[in-house]
Amino acid sequence: MEQVALQVDEQYFLLDTDQTVAWMDLVKYVTSKSAVAQPETPPTETPDITEIKQVIHTQMADVTHDGIPDIIETTISVHSEYVDKDLQALLNQTYPCDIAVYDPILSTNTPIYEQSYGAPHTGNGQLSLAEIDGLSYLLEGSLYTGQGYYTFAHSIFSLDSQGNRQVKAEDSTEGQISDGDAASKINTYFSNLTPWVERATAIAILDINLENQMVSTEDESYLAKDYYEAMGEYYNEMACEYALLSTPQPLTADELSYFNETYFNGATGQNLNPANQFLHNSFDLPINIDLFMLFYHGAGADYAMSEDGEYDAVAQAYGFDSWAEIPTDVTPIPKTSMDDMLEQYTGIDLFASNKIGLENFKYLEEYDCYYNLHGDTNYYGTVEFVSGTQTGDQIALSYYNSWQQADYILTLVDYGGGDYKIYSNLPAIIAE
Repeated sequence: MEQVALQVDEQYFLLDTDQTVAWMDLVKYVTSKSAVAQPETPPTETPDITEIKQVIHTQMADVTHDGIPDIIETTISVHSEYVDKDLQALLNQTYPCDIAVYDPILSTNTPIYEQSYGAPHTGNGQLSLAEIDGLSYLLEGSLYTGQGYYTFAHSIFSLDSQGNRQVKAEDSTEGQISDGDAASKINTYFSNLTPWVERATAIAILDINLENQMVSTEDESYLAKDYYEAMGEYYNEMACEYALLSTPQPLTADELSYFNETYFNGATGQNLNPANQFLHNSFDLPINIDLFMLFYHGAGADYAMSEDGEYDAVAQAYGFDSWAEIPTDVTPIPKTSMDDMLEQYTGIDLFASNKIGLENFKYLEEYDCYYNLHGDTNYYGTVEFVSGTQTGDQIALSYYNSWQQADYILTLVDYGGGDYKIYSNLPAIIAE
């Protein structure tokens, strides 16, 4: 059969004579696309806000592997009032970028492949044109991270005449960015991707992490490997940082000394350290602290009972006719002092707690105060933290709980600037 040679963009294609009709249709299509003027806004008083499809880029590549270049068209649909805006501004304003592939032998109106990407997180995606062993392939990718998780995937494929993918290679990886093996998995993923992007041109790469979206136009093109190399380094560094934060670091001698001598202990005479009172409780969250045990000795603040009837009111609440009949001590605990102590050491107030043990006190609404009738003490004297570690913002202190007669781990959250909040206090066998 007789063949003819035709040239497009400095490339020569050898075609059978029966393919020249399709070829000429292709040339006419590309020519018409480049010659089409942008629609004009109708001269009306009300601005025309209809959407207009703008062709950003038209290129040709034989992604169907049938010997005839296919049309790859990149468009963006914008409101007519924004047609003069910069492309990057449009892309960053959430306008999606649409890509369509047409097989000119079949139709220049009905695409065999369509994809849409946007700069917002949910629309992120990447499509590139890769040259592998002298053949053209589409490289579709997705790099997504959110709420501590990562999901990366890509596929390299050609298309048949029906638009079905003929996959040459694909890969994916996912997990928590804080996992110990995340850095290794991410590094392996991008290393395996590298050979496929060596000779790949970005068709449309949109990513919320990019300051400028990488959408190739008639005037500017981007290399896919520049993007993937940068993202590989970015996510690998992120995983390494998370790995460091998720690895327990032993406290220094000075740090451990601070908790043994300043934050806890240090009581003199009647000046008890409120922090020590949290050690009586076994709790997994601050809201589950036994408040009766915590406030047994008060809330760490001086309170003078009112001479105007409060003494007799407390006596009657406990079933006595007068204050003089009470045979032991009464500790008044104002609700405001409870709130202050809880907020200082845990970050919650009385209302946010589950109010465990609160019913063991007497409460007088008139004075907004709780009372405890007792002649003994439950103060947790001296605690010795023998070791400690910090993982991210969490500090774990190990000690022997003399009241519970078991090894315990007290957990605090480091909010920075010397602000530590008590989070949990559990037997070591449970905490670990």
